[in-house]
Amino acid sequence: GASSTTRGEFGGGYTSAFVNTIDYITIANTGDASDFGDLSLAKGESGCISSFTRAIWCGGNTAVSPNSTNIIDYVHFATLGNAADFGDIGGASIRATGVAGNNTRGVVTEGSSDSDQLQFISPQTLGNATDFGNLSVARVYVAGMTSNTRGLFAGGFSPTLRDTIDFIEIA
Repeated sequence: GASSTTRGEFGGGYTSAFVNTIDYITIANTGDASDFGDLSLAKGESGCISSFTRAIWCGGNTAVSPNSTNIIDYVHFATLGNAADFGDIGGASIRATGVAGNNTRGVVTEGSSDSDQLQFISPQTLGNATDFGNLSVARVYVAGMTSNTRGLFAGGFSPTLRDTIDFIEIA
């Protein structure tokens, strides 16, 4: 999921199949989520990044061979509707779940074809992701956490479970 100061969004996922649904909530209110629009394709396990104005889904797992996508989708929080093409992350990036970032830079784990690579985007500028650097240990299913200045990438497996925590300075 991704959020602005007033709206939270949730896109993609898996029920009995991968879905392309984007739902949203108004943070100040209680109640059920409402339909926002659709991602460009049904996918899950995407790395989610947000700025103050955009929600962004990077890569993910799909049911379509080769079972992953490098597509980056985005929407504007203020306008209901379907996602648009932001750009691509390098390689088909299944499980690009580790993310860190702030309003000016988002960093995502690449996930599968190069499982130690970190890539970044500028949430305010459309385009492809660019190489940021590498994790200290190649792994997938990495958890990402962030503050405004520092990103953490923790856990994962390769091929066994890992307890490694890496950090980056986002700037």
